[in-house]
Amino acid sequence: MLSRADITKCFIRYACLSNYNHVFPRNFYSNDQNKFSNDDPDNESSSENLLSIHRLKNPTSKVICPKQLRVAIIGAPNAGKSTLTNKILGWKVAPVSCKVHTTRFRTMGVFTEGDSQIVILDTPGLIESGKLKRHNLEDSLLIDPHIALLEADLIAVTVDVSPIWYRSSLHSEIVKALHMHSNKRSILLLNKVDLLKNKNELFKITKSLTGGIVDGRRDFAIRNSRKYPKESVIKEINYNFPPLLMNDAGKADLESKDGWKAYNKRLQAVGNLTTSYWTKFERVFMLNSLEGDGIYDLKTYLLETAKAVDKWDYDETLVTNQSPYRLVKQCVWEALLDSDLPAEIPYNIKIKIKVLTESEEDSLLRVGIDLLCFNNRQLSGVIGNDGQKVALIARKAKQNMMDTFKCDMSLKLAAKRITKKKT
Repeated sequence: MLSRADITKCFIRYACLSNYNHVFPRNFYSNDQNKFSNDDPDNESSSENLLSIHRLKNPTSKVICPKQLRVAIIGAPNAGKSTLTNKILGWKVAPVSCKVHTTRFRTMGVFTEGDSQIVILDTPGLIESGKLKRHNLEDSLLIDPHIALLEADLIAVTVDVSPIWYRSSLHSEIVKALHMHSNKRSILLLNKVDLLKNKNELFKITKSLTGGIVDGRRDFAIRNSRKYPKESVIKEINYNFPPLLMNDAGKADLESKDGWKAYNKRLQAVGNLTTSYWTKFERVFMLNSLEGDGIYDLKTYLLETAKAVDKWDYDETLVTNQSPYRLVKQCVWEALLDSDLPAEIPYNIKIKIKVLTESEEDSLLRVGIDLLCFNNRQLSGVIGNDGQKVALIARKAKQNMMDTFKCDMSLKLAAKRITKKKT
């Protein structure tokens, strides 16, 4: 955790533009014309490679009664979780596209108002372990949502109400997760309500997803075809399985192979008992996160729900603690997904950062990116006719970076063919 004094000591300077600060740690610079150190640019999670994006505002006086709330935003793939996260924060920190699995890792964002600090944990869409193996996806897509659930005080379940075929039941992985963390508060977010032609459908959808019960009150009449497992059954499952492995922080360790295996056994056992709805939602919010409809009410609720703490975990101006390498790659990744490439190509291209430099004179961010393709089909698809496609990708990536870093920038992006190394 960093106080203002810590920030002053640890960071080399503030680069202030019209309405923001972005702060580069001292160890990000080499002696070569203020160029970022590229010792390990692909190690995006390195604690030494943190870019903390800060809001520019007058520091508040010492908060007498600080409050904080950690919110895990979970849901099926493509439910609009990252769009919602960006809208709540008022800042682009998570990649957004219409393609599935745009978010590959959990993303942390922060907003602070008055004496309350809200920590938003955006997560990849919940998927079954079988799908992970079948499509050769990263482990983070399976594990990161559950790590966020362990860290959260409040679970916000996001459901896309636009598709008819699954809007009336909660994804099985969501229900499993809710049962695993039934001691935590939860709310239901009905997203993309603007796409519903008949708004009366929202009543039926809410009834189906909540089992007719919201905040402990039976607001809707509904016949339950399958009863909930009793709390005693859940306790028995927890008792019969080996204890979860704990990390140094005293929390369940899901990042080790054995730790995830122990957690997943309980998860699957609970899943065999559950239904397609959840009766413990405290509130239901109807949102159009793309346009921001309903966001004010949701933020007000989160601020009111925050609980008293000794001190905030983060500085009041912090927006995100992601590394600049990850942020830049996310911007390019989003541009690839939104450039009408054949479906599988964006998922098989490697994004390599060659240059990441900030000019001291004009605060211009200079970025050099190589898109590494592994066959001629990928290369020709990315380049397009007369280089039109790669130029489009570059324009979109540049705009994404400007929205994220809030500064002028120069981007050089090239597509290259490489050969996979034999293992």
